[in-house]
Order: sequence, then structure tokens, then C-alpha cells
Amino acid sequence: TSIIGMVTYWVGKAGLFTHDGRTPLDFSSPLQPMLFGSLISATDPVATLAILSTVSIPPVLFVLIFGESLLNDAVSIVLYKVLKWYGAEAFSWHTLPVVVFDFVAISVGSVLVGSGIGLLSAYVHKQLIER
Repeated sequence: TSIIGMVTYWVGKAGLFTHDGRTPLDFSSPLQPMLFGSLISATDPVATLAILSTVSIPPVLFVLIFGESLLNDAVSIVLYKVLKWYGAEAFSWHTLPVVVFDFVAISVGSVLVGSGIGLLSAYVHKQLIER
């Protein structure tokens, strides 16, 4: 994501991207290319999963590929939202460590909330089955 964003930023600065074939795009901040990079980096495993469902593979492989796809989508969404929070005026290469920290904090928080809800659900399910 960051590589796509940086390459897009520098290619735009070099004047290789244009609006109408004549006017070069001038990125005043790296926010727009980083937003683009966060959106374009999400992979879509539909074709892979469709092919895997036609051949005999271990179910765990199918689940791993599907789970990795969900993780990629979640990372793209979180990264896009974190970058969007900073806005064009506040975002620069100097704020990148803060963006990375916010991204990690949101990711860890999401894992903790998901784990907590999963454990609570498992406990409630166990209590209901034991009755």
C-alpha cells in the first residue's frame, strides 16, 4: 500500500499523470496517492476460491485463503479510514509515524474486541449446552 502510494505520488510529481492528456496532476500532499494505494491494494480472491472449489483440496487451505482475503479487506478499510481522518491539510510524510501508530492501535483494538466477543459467545454457548 505504501509503495503504491509513494510511487503514485512521485510519478504525479514528475508530471507523468495528467488530467486531460496535457495538464499534469500536482499532488500537494501524499494523502491522495496513499488513499488510492490503500484502496487498490486489497486483493480479490473470487477467482482463486472459485478454482479451488472445483478441485479437491484440504478444507483448511480454502479457509486460510478466504481468511487472508478478509484480513486484506479489513486492513484496506482501516488504513483508508485512518488516512481519511487526517485530511489533506494535516497529512504529510512527517505524520506517517502517527498514522502507523493509529493503524496499529485500531487493529489491535479490533482484535481485542473480536476476541472478547468470541470468548463471551463461547462461554454463553457452553453454559446453555450444559443446562
